[in-house]
Amino acid sequence: MKNIKAFVRSIFFAVFVFCGINSFAVDPPITNYLENLSNQLPKNGFSVPEMVIENDIVHTIWVTRGESSSDTYLYYRRSTDLGKTWEAPIKIYDFEYRSCAESVTSQRLAVSGNKVFISLEDAKKLSKN
Repeated sequence: MKNIKAFVRSIFFAVFVFCGINSFAVDPPITNYLENLSNQLPKNGFSVPEMVIENDIVHTIWVTRGESSSDTYLYYRRSTDLGKTWEAPIKIYDFEYRSCAESVTSQRLAVSGNKVFISLEDAKKLSKN
C-alpha cells in the first residue's frame, strides 16, 4: 500500500512539474502619449479621476475646482485612439457641495458598448422656511 501511495504521489508530482499549471495575464494596451486632460480648465486643482478603457476608446472623468473655492465640477473626456488625441472636455455636473465632489466614492464611470454611464452623489442646500 505504501508503494502505491508513493507511486501515485510521484506521478502527480511529475505531471505537475513537467506539465505545469499554465496561467497567464494579459497587460492592457499602454499608450506612450501623455497629456494633462484638464489642461484647458481652471488651474485650481483636480482630483478623483476615474478611467475606463474599452477597445481603443479611453473614457475618463474627474473633478476640478472653478475660479471660486465653492465651484466644483465633474468633467468627462474621451480618446478614440488610446490617448493619442482627445476630444474637448465636457462639463457634466456642477456640484452643490465640494466635500461630496472630492470623496473617492462620489462618482463612478462604467462603459458598455457605445453607452457611457456616470453615477455621482451630491447634497442639496435646504431652505429655512
